[in-house]
Amino acid sequence: MRVRINVQLIDAEDGTHVWAERFDREVDDIFALQDEVVGLIVNALSAAMPASRPIKGKRAANIKAYDLLVRGRGAIHGSLGVTIVGRPLLERAIELDPEFAEAYAWLAMSYLYGWVYWGEIAGTQRPLALQAAERAVALDGENATAHAILGDVLIFDDRLDAGVGELTAALRIDPNHADAWLFMGEAMIYQGRPIEALDHTRKAFRANPYPPDWYYWYLGFAEYAAGS
Repeated sequence: MRVRINVQLIDAEDGTHVWAERFDREVDDIFALQDEVVGLIVNALSAAMPASRPIKGKRAANIKAYDLLVRGRGAIHGSLGVTIVGRPLLERAIELDPEFAEAYAWLAMSYLYGWVYWGEIAGTQRPLALQAAERAVALDGENATAHAILGDVLIFDDRLDAGVGELTAALRIDPNHADAWLFMGEAMIYQGRPIEALDHTRKAFRANPYPPDWYYWYLGFAEYAAGS
């Protein structure tokens, strides 16, 4: 049996064709055919979409530290009680891997949300957030998450331009970093550019079509600012 597979990549914004290919193959082993076609498509897309290149940055050196990061990161956007529970997990990840930039970044976010949203003392939490975020970038200057979170911390440290600079750096490293687009949208609101803010926020949703619930707060903020 012989099969023909047509594959097209279409830009969802304007309907233009980015890439298309047709595969004609004899089917002796359907699973081997699947693997072959997937490999061809991935290779083709790598050329058609340079932004899909592998993301730069250091990998976690300790699997236990990475597990703690994932668990601690998941608690950041909860209530104060949940956020506080997540902090020791991130601190333990750093103990296991002192050069784990992403753990420092999310620890910084924990301090940031604690003071901005949950009533923790800004005079205590603000310097801790800044110190952890700067440490993350110092450890891995090619980590987009580290730059994005430092950018968000700087925005709330009343250094809006510096924050935008860090977010720009994050998006240079990873043009599809959803959190960076989201934080950039927030920054545009504070700069009095609500239409751009809404555009950036929508890019965040395109980059992460199944986002956590806190994304919708940012979307609502941007839509309110833009008068939508």
